[in-house]
Amino acid sequence: MAGLIHAFKVERSVRRLRAPLRTATGLLQQLPGVQVQVVCDDAKSGEGEAPLLDDAECSPVRTALDDAERWLRGVPPAEGRRLLAARGKVSAPAAWALDCALSELEMRDQGAPLAHRFLQSADTAPLPRLRTNALATAETPPALEAEVAALVARGEHTIKLKLGGASLQADLDRALAARRAAGPKVALRLDANGAWDEAEAGRRMTALAVVQPEYLEQPVAAQDVAALARLRRRARFPLAADEAARDPATAHKLLAAQAADVLVLKPARLGVAACTRELAEAAAAQGVAVVLSSLFDGAVSLWASLHLAAALRLPRAHGLATGALLDPPLDAPRAEAGFVTLAP
Repeated sequence: MAGLIHAFKVERSVRRLRAPLRTATGLLQQLPGVQVQVVCDDAKSGEGEAPLLDDAECSPVRTALDDAERWLRGVPPAEGRRLLAARGKVSAPAAWALDCALSELEMRDQGAPLAHRFLQSADTAPLPRLRTNALATAETPPALEAEVAALVARGEHTIKLKLGGASLQADLDRALAARRAAGPKVALRLDANGAWDEAEAGRRMTALAVVQPEYLEQPVAAQDVAALARLRRRARFPLAADEAARDPATAHKLLAAQAADVLVLKPARLGVAACTRELAEAAAAQGVAVVLSSLFDGAVSLWASLHLAAALRLPRAHGLATGALLDPPLDAPRAEAGFVTLAP
């Protein structure tokens, strides 16, 4: 018989990037988070993590976890997950951390892979190998060309490049360098992190079409869904939404506006795993592709996101090969030649 939830252990965490990463929104190097361990009265435990972007987010997450401990104490993990899903007001990062921890406890009790526990699935098919993209971070075109060449040499099939923090010519020079090194068969993803207004995005898209990107991610600010929809109608290549799909409500708004060809979803920002599943299903119904991505998550959250991608059978390359970018690098999960293989 499964144990009953007895206590939470909550602590602050930090993820450090091995090298600073320049994006259109600033320089990333150290990111905060909150970890939770849910302990049952039979001594079994499950771990969850809320990877965050700002120190100010930590206190609300801890408050939400303290509150959740009161109404989850004394129930089995499966019932805890039902209660968690029913309480829509739990902050999304805290809900994700708890869903991960409770799903791990269910996995220990029932033996099924975490992927199956996330979606309450009876599917017993082997988990698929997951395609992943590699993030190229060098700032100068020569250095970037060398970096991308090395990534392709080790078998990477999808390369992602951050743009938006420099002039059009500088961004174009870097994109051209990446395409030269990648060759025509490797997919090249570009991410502007909402750097441009609509007019500038249009100019950049015209220039960047020469590198034949798989897609351009978030060319305009997250809140400007109408501009993204207009740009999509004139684009010569697919557009993706990331920051604009930061929560279920805004993601559904994007789908209603037909504003993106691809939704880039971060499970850790959306809440319980079922939120990501529901959005993926809604997107598929409209012919919109879905890619899962991380916030440079720690091992617990990254592993859970990979299992969720496997459970959803999403075929695109996911932005979940980020463990090697941390300091120290994560031992697991690790991508090899653009794939992650999940054990049951």
